[in-house]
Amino acid sequence: MVLLDVRHVMLEPFHWEGRQWLLFGGYTAAIAAASPADHTLSDRARASDYSLGTFGDTMEGLGDARSFVLLAGFYGAGLIGHDSKAKEVCLDGLASSLIASVLITPVISTVVGRERPTAEEGAYSFRPFNGRSFPSGHATQVFAVVSVIATHYDQLWVKALAYTAGLAGTWPRIRRGKHFPTDVLAGAIIGTAVGRSVVHYNDKLRSGQEEATRHRDEGVRLTIFPVVQDGGAGLAGTLRF
Repeated sequence: MVLLDVRHVMLEPFHWEGRQWLLFGGYTAAIAAASPADHTLSDRARASDYSLGTFGDTMEGLGDARSFVLLAGFYGAGLIGHDSKAKEVCLDGLASSLIASVLITPVISTVVGRERPTAEEGAYSFRPFNGRSFPSGHATQVFAVVSVIATHYDQLWVKALAYTAGLAGTWPRIRRGKHFPTDVLAGAIIGTAVGRSVVHYNDKLRSGQEEATRHRDEGVRLTIFPVVQDGGAGLAGTLRF
């Protein structure tokens, strides 16, 4: 399923239609429009005493390996309570994290090469393949997880709590000068887009819809077989997309 998720998310832009391209253009325009205020907002945030306290520090952990503890908690609750949805939150969260935080954002941030606010070189200092501030990998991970939770549950209070936790988890990054506001905004958009896409696609896979089943059966095939040669033995395989 993870292989299918990776292929689906990576190839999805090639299947976008008018509405999807309009959204993409709107998000891009919003980031561009907000960028002139990056330096001023960053300075004000760093001078601010508004830290959100323990809550902010705890939610900031959603942007690193501690987010996997939360996902593991969902899986454990699903096992104990025989709740398949809780287990799906964990699995979809792991897939979203892999795609958004490992395959997408690091590549973009490395190529863009924006310097962090703590470098004190302004908001328009770019050193491709050196700086790694835009988009924020931390915000990407936070929203890759909270968006999966929010998308899985229909209750409004769950969605509100999830995205509030996401905002609380990214504010400390701006306040500490780790990222400019648009770094966080871009990361949040990427994480949310991937998280929601993965959940909707995996729901189709789990429901056994004809198209999803065809992709599952015909789209990816992994074959593993033993190999015995002089002096040793091992495994070999082929992966067909």
